[in-house]
Amino acid sequence: MSVSGPTIVRRQLGRRLRQTRIGAGKKIDDVSVSGVVSKATLHRYESGRVAVTPGTVLELSLLYGLDRPTTLSLYELAVGSQSRGWWEDKETLSATSMGFYIGLESAASVIQSYMPDVILGLVQTADYAREVERAHESDPDEEAVERRVAIRMQRKEIIFGRTPPVRLQVVLGPGALARQVGGPAVMAGQLAHLRELAADDRVELRILPWESGAHAAMAGGFTLMRFEDPDDPTVVYVESAVGSSYFELPDQVARYARIIDHVYPQSVPFEEHPV
Repeated sequence: MSVSGPTIVRRQLGRRLRQTRIGAGKKIDDVSVSGVVSKATLHRYESGRVAVTPGTVLELSLLYGLDRPTTLSLYELAVGSQSRGWWEDKETLSATSMGFYIGLESAASVIQSYMPDVILGLVQTADYAREVERAHESDPDEEAVERRVAIRMQRKEIIFGRTPPVRLQVVLGPGALARQVGGPAVMAGQLAHLRELAADDRVELRILPWESGAHAAMAGGFTLMRFEDPDDPTVVYVESAVGSSYFELPDQVARYARIIDHVYPQSVPFEEHPV
């Protein structure tokens, strides 16, 4: 199964809209003053976060003085951006940053992640994921928890059912293995699942041991997503308690890529680490 969804199309359209705006000598304020879209909306369009209607693309093309072939190309991208990814049918993810993340994840050809204290979502069991979701709230809504767990399991099914397969490289901190999320039974199931994944050719699972000392990733966890199309820039995702951040600028991506490069030699294969 090959899955990409509209997220990549929206990113492509966003980049093209920004390029054509700059090529036309228009600033964001100029577009806002024209009344076509607000500054905030244009930023969301150009960052690929939301779909752009074909009608809006035609208005922007007119404002930028674009020729017919360029306008038609942008229009076709806008039509493609209107489709919905499977996650956008889910009540809890529609129009959220997590929905944007899932769109990127579904299209990535390589996913590299460092997680110091919690198992990466894509390699969690349902029981482990359920305990993690419950821990986010003092009085969790069990129905909402179950919806999020179901979505996470569907993400796994899609990623591991992809053609061509995604390449998943995960480095976990020892704390992620030691923390008794859900108690001994849940952790036993989670560790057994990690052992199975470690034997999967699509997955490279490594542990950064305590003995490695100071390391380049001590600022915290992150996920780096690379794409098959060289025109789709690599994205770094960093999650926090108050939201999430996406980094695409070349120097930002290069910094996180160097962190991965530094951490890998200090880590050991999962099967070689005592659990």
